[in-house]
Amino acid sequence: MARFESIDAFVAAIPAMAARSRDLLRGHDGLFRLDTRQGRTFFMRLSDGEMTLPENPPDTPDCRVIADETDLLRIVNGSLSPVTALLFGKVRVSGDKSKLLALAKLMK
Repeated sequence: MARFESIDAFVAAIPAMAARSRDLLRGHDGLFRLDTRQGRTFFMRLSDGEMTLPENPPDTPDCRVIADETDLLRIVNGSLSPVTALLFGKVRVSGDKSKLLALAKLMK
């Protein structure tokens, strides 16, 4: 599993990670919004296994994640469990949480 030094590096790597997991992601679709508590927003669109990073999509996201960048990096790098982060309010998720499970396949 790759380790990331910043949220920017992680988000930039998502399309390549999705390409490597395309067979696992095939048939999954969704628009995801990541809001950091530092005031930054990232969008990710999954369409039949292909991930793109639209800058300002016109659609309402299917799933929204809100987290501090430090906590998010800890989750991505494996030092913080996503379940623990949810239970302790370090991460908030709204919308269709089942869509988020498809993205979890990228982390394997």
